[in-house]
Amino acid sequence: MNKFWMVLAAGLFAFGCDDKPNETGAGEADADTDSDTDADTEVDVTWGSSSVDLTITNGDATQSYWFGMAEVVGCPAEDCWTGEDCIYGYAGYAYCHPAATTGVSLAYGAPFDAVTEGVDTVFFDSGFDGSVTYYLEDNTACWVWGADTSYYDGLGCTAL
Repeated sequence: MNKFWMVLAAGLFAFGCDDKPNETGAGEADADTDSDTDADTEVDVTWGSSSVDLTITNGDATQSYWFGMAEVVGCPAEDCWTGEDCIYGYAGYAYCHPAATTGVSLAYGAPFDAVTEGVDTVFFDSGFDGSVTYYLEDNTACWVWGADTSYYDGLGCTAL
């Protein structure tokens, strides 16, 4: 009699642990269907009268964000400011700005050798708007957009 119960229990266990996706009949919703209900993260940079502002919409609260900028257009290569690019730097200066899940505001006009990350930037006015490429990373990915995203080629970032 014990063997009967062991075989029955094993059969019920195997039936209950079927790894096939749910099969549904007409009119039934599939309980396994995953729906992306999260809003996509969006980024925007605004060059204002006293600061450059990164706005992150729908940022992930479980992530840490880092923001960088590189002047890559409209300047001789040796004179472009890349010291805040988060990756390569410029003449020994390698700044990367921490950002909250909502973004960061960086005041204009810091000396190149005294940038306070997450507070200010060397850029001194909104005239740099069209000459800068932006970089944003979190704990799992990175994104680039702006004047010339090829500056960050090879990093595997998503171009926005």
